[in-house]
Amino acid sequence: MAINDTVGFWLLIVFLIPSIICSIFDLYHFVFDRKLRQALYNHSVIVIIFFCLIFECTDILWLIHNYSTGHPLSSTKTFCFIWHFTDHIGFLLISIIVAWASVERHILIFHDKWLLRGRRFFIHYLPLIILISYSLLFYIIAFFVFAWEHIFNYSEIQCGYNDYLFRPQILAVWDSVVNTIVPAAIIVSFNAALIFRILYQKHQLNQKIKWRNYRKMAVQMLSISSIYFCLYFVPMILYTAYSLGLSRIFAHDYYDTSLYLFYFIIILLPFICAVSLPELRAKLCILIQKRQQRIQHMNVPQLPIAIRKNVHRSVAVGPIHEC
Repeated sequence: MAINDTVGFWLLIVFLIPSIICSIFDLYHFVFDRKLRQALYNHSVIVIIFFCLIFECTDILWLIHNYSTGHPLSSTKTFCFIWHFTDHIGFLLISIIVAWASVERHILIFHDKWLLRGRRFFIHYLPLIILISYSLLFYIIAFFVFAWEHIFNYSEIQCGYNDYLFRPQILAVWDSVVNTIVPAAIIVSFNAALIFRILYQKHQLNQKIKWRNYRKMAVQMLSISSIYFCLYFVPMILYTAYSLGLSRIFAHDYYDTSLYLFYFIIILLPFICAVSLPELRAKLCILIQKRQQRIQHMNVPQLPIAIRKNVHRSVAVGPIHEC
């Protein structure tokens, strides 16, 4: 069953605002905290959160407006084309970088010597540059060279979103296989392999790997990959099957609902990044506790001065609970 416009609007608006705040919180600490900024395993995450924030402030806000008013922000062919372009490239950029981060975790944990100064650029930075460049170049060519004949329907969500936007069949198949199912397969398979390798080296080989150093990297990536496995993998298999000729009647309702749920991958990623890293989780807990203490101080009744001092003293020295 397709998502009702009212339900779709409220679900997005309720989760989007905290997600944007959390994205800004994550980026601020990743950029200005030297320890977090210099950790190689955080670089891919910084890029992911950056693109998530851009996607939330454009594509998802436009979708919320569409659900609220029943028509796009601008009922023009140019805007709808930009919207489709942003939607496609946003999902590809984020999913392909998550896929690369899943591969890179194996290097960071089990082959860290590969990342010595002489090789670091080629193994760590160059793949990110190539993947971002590929994503931009592919959809610029696909949209602005081949897809201008598409007719939009301004009375439908996302101007009549159409998976068969690309005219050449080979381009549609490439987009569905290489840009969608391959990243999903890499995310699932490489993170499953990461769990196996960690358990194998820890128990079968009796090797005392530096688990405290590697735990953050493993937990962070496994947390991110879990949401992709739940909301991304199966719909992408259907997307590929549709591109290869499977009738859209098959699992139509499930697929339409899954397209909506894709947006929650983007919305939930900042929260997952915040709670999966101990440093960010601690900063977030402190922020929440300060907020709670401020509310408690505001709710203290106006008592006589002597009694009020004792109340404030007891609040100030009270225990701070861990999150």
